[in-house]
Amino acid sequence: MIFISPNNEYPRFQGDIKIAHPSWNETISLPNGWIVVLKTKVPMIESNQAVDELFPEELNGEYFQRFIVRNLTAREKTSQENLRLQLEEELKESTGE
Repeated sequence: MIFISPNNEYPRFQGDIKIAHPSWNETISLPNGWIVVLKTKVPMIESNQAVDELFPEELNGEYFQRFIVRNLTAREKTSQENLRLQLEEELKESTGE
Protein backbone atom coordinates (compact mmCIF):
# COMPACT_ATOMS: atom_id res chain seq x y z
CA MET A 1 0.00 0.00 0.00
CA ILE A 2 1.02 3.58 -0.61
CA PHE A 3 0.24 6.54 1.64
CA ILE A 4 0.41 10.31 1.98
CA SER A 5 1.79 11.40 5.35
CA PRO A 6 0.20 14.08 7.56
CA ASN A 7 2.98 16.40 6.30
CA ASN A 8 1.84 15.81 2.69
CA GLU A 9 4.88 13.63 1.91
CA TYR A 10 4.39 11.16 -0.91
CA PRO A 11 5.03 8.34 -1.49
CA ARG A 12 5.12 6.84 1.99
CA PHE A 13 4.80 3.20 2.97
CA GLN A 14 3.80 1.04 5.94
CA GLY A 15 7.31 1.26 7.36
CA ASP A 16 7.05 5.05 7.43
CA ILE A 17 3.86 4.81 9.46
CA LYS A 18 5.51 2.33 11.84
CA ILE A 19 8.45 4.68 12.36
CA ALA A 20 6.09 7.52 13.28
CA HIS A 21 3.68 5.24 15.20
CA PRO A 22 5.52 2.12 16.46
CA SER A 23 2.39 0.48 17.87
CA TRP A 24 0.50 0.73 14.56
CA ASN A 25 -0.12 -2.36 12.43
CA GLU A 26 -2.20 -3.16 9.35
CA THR A 27 -5.11 -4.54 11.38
CA ILE A 28 -6.00 -1.19 12.98
CA SER A 29 -7.11 2.06 11.39
CA LEU A 30 -4.53 4.49 10.08
CA PRO A 31 -3.13 7.08 12.49
CA ASN A 32 -4.65 10.53 12.18
CA GLY A 33 -3.62 12.39 9.02
CA TRP A 34 -2.36 9.40 7.01
CA ILE A 35 -4.14 8.82 3.68
CA VAL A 36 -4.30 5.63 1.60
CA VAL A 37 -3.48 6.08 -2.08
CA LEU A 38 -5.10 3.62 -4.45
CA LYS A 39 -2.87 2.21 -7.14
CA THR A 40 -3.67 2.86 -10.78
CA LYS A 41 -2.32 1.31 -13.95
CA VAL A 42 1.00 2.73 -15.12
CA PRO A 43 0.65 3.97 -18.72
CA MET A 44 2.31 2.06 -21.54
CA ILE A 45 5.12 3.97 -23.20
CA GLU A 46 7.28 3.92 -26.31
CA SER A 47 11.05 3.46 -26.12
CA ASN A 48 11.61 7.22 -26.42
CA GLN A 49 9.30 8.05 -23.50
CA ALA A 50 9.31 7.97 -19.71
CA VAL A 51 6.63 7.89 -17.04
CA ASP A 52 6.75 10.25 -14.08
CA GLU A 53 4.51 9.88 -11.06
CA LEU A 54 2.68 12.99 -9.89
CA PHE A 55 1.11 13.77 -6.54
CA PRO A 56 -2.08 11.72 -6.11
CA GLU A 57 -5.44 13.08 -7.12
CA GLU A 58 -8.43 13.12 -4.80
CA LEU A 59 -11.71 12.01 -6.34
CA ASN A 60 -14.86 11.53 -4.26
CA GLY A 61 -12.85 11.28 -1.05
CA GLU A 62 -10.35 8.71 -2.35
CA TYR A 63 -6.81 9.35 -3.54
CA PHE A 64 -5.44 7.78 -6.72
CA GLN A 65 -1.97 7.57 -8.24
CA ARG A 66 -1.37 9.87 -11.23
CA PHE A 67 1.20 9.53 -13.97
CA ILE A 68 2.38 11.65 -16.85
CA VAL A 69 4.02 10.36 -20.03
CA ARG A 70 6.80 12.52 -21.42
CA ASN A 71 9.50 12.29 -24.03
CA LEU A 72 12.98 11.34 -22.87
CA THR A 73 15.44 14.20 -22.50
CA ALA A 74 18.63 14.20 -24.57
CA ARG A 75 20.58 13.17 -21.46
CA GLU A 76 18.21 10.26 -20.77
CA LYS A 77 18.46 9.10 -24.40
CA THR A 78 22.26 9.15 -24.18
CA SER A 79 22.20 7.27 -20.87
CA GLN A 80 19.78 4.70 -22.29
CA GLU A 81 22.00 4.17 -25.36
CA ASN A 82 25.15 3.85 -23.23
CA LEU A 83 23.43 1.25 -21.06
CA ARG A 84 22.28 -0.68 -24.13
CA LEU A 85 25.84 -0.72 -25.51
CA GLN A 86 27.25 -1.83 -22.15
CA LEU A 87 24.74 -4.67 -21.87
CA GLU A 88 25.48 -5.80 -25.42
CA GLU A 89 29.19 -5.87 -24.62
CA GLU A 90 28.62 -7.85 -21.41
CA LEU A 91 26.46 -10.32 -23.30
CA LYS A 92 29.17 -10.83 -25.93
CA GLU A 93 31.77 -11.40 -23.20
CA SER A 94 29.59 -13.89 -21.33
CA THR A 95 28.85 -15.92 -24.47
CA GLY A 96 32.43 -15.78 -25.74
CA GLU A 97 31.56 -13.94 -28.93
